[in-house]
Amino acid sequence: MDFNFYLPKVNLLFGKGVSVKISEEIKKLGDQPARQGINGRALLVTGKTSMEQSGFTQKITSHLKNHLIEVTLFNKITPNPTSELVDEGAKVALKNNCNIIIGLGGGSAMDAAKAIAIVAGHSKDQFQPIWDFSQSQAAPKAITSQTLPIIAITSSSGTGSHVTRFSVITNPNLNHKVGIYSEYIFPKLSVVDLEILTYMPPALTAESGVDVLTHCLEGLVSKSCNPITEEMALQGIELVFNYLTDAFRNGENLKSREGMALADTYAGFVITTSRVILPHAMSHPISAFYPNISHGAALAALTPHIMQFNIEKGDNTTLQKYCLASGAMGRRTFGANKYEAMKSVEAVKELLEKIGMNKGLQELGVDPADIGDMVKNAIETGQGPINSNPAEVKESDIARIYKLAMGKDRR
Repeated sequence: MDFNFYLPKVNLLFGKGVSVKISEEIKKLGDQPARQGINGRALLVTGKTSMEQSGFTQKITSHLKNHLIEVTLFNKITPNPTSELVDEGAKVALKNNCNIIIGLGGGSAMDAAKAIAIVAGHSKDQFQPIWDFSQSQAAPKAITSQTLPIIAITSSSGTGSHVTRFSVITNPNLNHKVGIYSEYIFPKLSVVDLEILTYMPPALTAESGVDVLTHCLEGLVSKSCNPITEEMALQGIELVFNYLTDAFRNGENLKSREGMALADTYAGFVITTSRVILPHAMSHPISAFYPNISHGAALAALTPHIMQFNIEKGDNTTLQKYCLASGAMGRRTFGANKYEAMKSVEAVKELLEKIGMNKGLQELGVDPADIGDMVKNAIETGQGPINSNPAEVKESDIARIYKLAMGKDRR
């Protein structure tokens, strides 16, 4: 058996209230020796409202200052962070001589923090915009060890960004949403504080939970999957089916939050050591053209159709993988054939209905007239995921799947 397993390079801190234990790690990452009693200068990257309203922005800031760590707040992060916003945050970091970047929030905050760390770390002599590092460029600039150290404190169980080497950034001028990746943007410390996660509203719980599920499903059937990734993916799928519905309905249940947080961490490891496939290649153009449509909602509309496409067009290994997924979803299977593999599609549809995520693209606000542009965008920006899909994908297949995903009735 031959395979390559890419070991994630993250120090993980997991549990209730653990976010106030980060100062010792930050002290290790700051300037040595300490400058005038200051152990570090951190840029705290977060959103405009949720972390502030829940009190965690102030709580983290106070904790850091009490341990002689300077804090500059950059609280402008919005869903689908843009290249302009990242460059603005990097300029703030440079102006304040920040040597550590902390992302506090959901995937958008952590993605932005990673991208800001790249720009600020590589702009000591001349400013280097984040899009220059984008893999959508013909010759992207290299991401090196000059990247500032990153700490990721996640407020959602969804993107897996707290343990990955990926940052997803949108260029609104090009309508491109692409992944930027490097071993140098693995967070030095990843913090999963269950106390923060209990503040997730039901809608965000559902949307981010879909992202967890699709990361595991896609990594499982990806051409890059290996035996270790497969086990983590199946464990993540099982956790999602055991805990997502209850976390959606009863957000204060710590056991359900813990289960989804663990699933999200598994999912992050999965996409780091395997990779995402067609659903992510097709969902990013939706977010690029329609920034108000959440990543999770786009994935929910697309995933059942793409699963069915892969089952119809895939080989025996693909069928076996979807049958394994069916088992992790609590469905008994007998053998590995298309009929048994389709049980996974039906299970996903039922879960989406339970958490209110069974909406088609048109109901979400996508104009069918934009399908042609989205197909072109998916091909331009999603070649990696498309090539990793277990079934061969043609341009006409992408257009057909977008059309199928438009309707409300996804059965």
